[in-house]
Amino acid sequence: MTDAPLSLDFPPTPTEDWHNRLRRDLGDDFGDTLTWQPLEGIDLRAFYRRADTEALPHVRKGVQGRGMRQSAPAANDWAIAQRLPLDAPNLSARIEAACTGGAERVVLTAAGIDAKTDYAAALRQALHAAAEHDTDVHLDGGADAWALIAQSDLGADTPLTYADPHLLRAMRHVPAEAELPAPLHRPAHPIIVDSRLPHAAGLPMADELALALGSWSQALATQGTAAFSDGLSHRVLVAVDTSYFLEIAKLRALRLLLPQVAQAYAEMHGVEATMSPSEVTIHAETSPRSHTLFDPHANLLRAATQSAAAVLGGVEQLTVQPFRRDAHDEAANADRLARNTQLILKHEAHLHRVADPAAGAYYLEQATDRLAEAAWSRFQQIEDAGGLLHWADDFLQTRVRITREERRMRIAHRTDVLVGTTHYPDPDTSTTPPEAPSTSPAQEHFNHEPPAWVQPLTLSAGYDALRLRVQQLEPRPTALIAPVGTPSMRSARATFARNIVGCLGLRLIEPLGYDSIDNALDAVHEHTPDVVVWCADNDTLSALLDHVSTDTVDAITIAAAPPKAVPNAQAVDLLLHRGAPTLQRLRQLADALGA
Repeated sequence: MTDAPLSLDFPPTPTEDWHNRLRRDLGDDFGDTLTWQPLEGIDLRAFYRRADTEALPHVRKGVQGRGMRQSAPAANDWAIAQRLPLDAPNLSARIEAACTGGAERVVLTAAGIDAKTDYAAALRQALHAAAEHDTDVHLDGGADAWALIAQSDLGADTPLTYADPHLLRAMRHVPAEAELPAPLHRPAHPIIVDSRLPHAAGLPMADELALALGSWSQALATQGTAAFSDGLSHRVLVAVDTSYFLEIAKLRALRLLLPQVAQAYAEMHGVEATMSPSEVTIHAETSPRSHTLFDPHANLLRAATQSAAAVLGGVEQLTVQPFRRDAHDEAANADRLARNTQLILKHEAHLHRVADPAAGAYYLEQATDRLAEAAWSRFQQIEDAGGLLHWADDFLQTRVRITREERRMRIAHRTDVLVGTTHYPDPDTSTTPPEAPSTSPAQEHFNHEPPAWVQPLTLSAGYDALRLRVQQLEPRPTALIAPVGTPSMRSARATFARNIVGCLGLRLIEPLGYDSIDNALDAVHEHTPDVVVWCADNDTLSALLDHVSTDTVDAITIAAAPPKAVPNAQAVDLLLHRGAPTLQRLRQLADALGA
């Protein structure tokens, strides 16, 4: 040992030495092996070094750290918003509970309410209750919110905000030719771009950002010089999902891009106006796209991840979606947990104390730059096509369909995982099927049904639908997970099988294992299950299936093994193995059960 002080720096390792080591371990094509290709319009390597980051334009210009946010004692502080349905029972009481429980703003959603609801009275009631706490109110719900305001008697000074209509038109939530109703002409109303619409439809992040820029551009063109009036705030509504680091990068990229669009319009109108990234106002909401119907408490964990990404990305306001899809089920508890998710991040984790925690992180700076570059390129295509409405007619619809199908396929094959639904399911939970949606205010007011390609994407929908079918069976079907043979292999395959068969909500019988084939068959005759899943090493499985062919089992038989382990495909009803289309296998099993 040497007497060198512990504070002595390690000598830097040259990049070429890293590359040589990777070539030795992974081969000459290590760059392709270590490149991640998410569905978000960019590629990312597994490692970056300081030299990669220093070459980025926004880093060279110093637009990071406090350049992303206003310098203040709590440099990354954000407002806690509470989301409540406009037709909620005891709405005033829930607003009261929200404001006294830590919420600083209220977001009322008109989406999903019945068109026959007396929404005008509910809106007046909500505004009155919020005014008593000096709380801002935002009316959410896209086209439904627009329809409610259009039919209301709101005055120009009503303290209520709503999203800009340009993306609503472009994504066909309302007819493209629909005029802005008179109650929406409010000169002091801020420009609020709703980029959650492309996210909900399933578009990649790069397209999501590009559409936000396109809507921003359209709004600035419509407002003209009034868009740069003193005191008129500009905001962007953003959905944040569970792809943690990419969501942080998405928010940072948005801060870099919006000022460029605003500056171009300021110069066009000869206005002395500049906007820095720290002046961009972002209102984020946790995305329901990854919410699951069964095991809904897993949605709380997703909300925590989404909220942390939003906060570290530097939002000014955050709304956490309730953990259940049914807004009226356990409403008070869901409201409280949504607030507490943010209160813990702020008052216990103190995430509001650092201006831009992602600044200088090589991976996040690269992701920020790549998303910004891809989004800007797509935005230029939108502008060249003549704006959102023209671009939406062809490319956008095709892009949505392709990406939605790819996201569904990743979930169906378990390439992407939804904990509690496609992985580690709780088969003993049940739920009430969601009610069929009634006629919405937007459908009634505009006499317009939004096309299928813009309907919100729910990743768990395929699994949820199958499980709801099986849930209707009486008595509840039983599955015996039957581990036989070598303990290590049977245990691994039993765990794998349980993770898949449990997705249907069957009643599982899970013994530790059987030492012999005869013992396993005795258990089958004793329990008389509807489904038997053989979990064994290849040799034992081959012997077992030869034996079962003469000793018939009155149940649906499944083997948790690859095809090469079961040469005779007629020996079992289904095979479960890595690479198999999981959702398709579950659909076959549900059909065989008579669901």
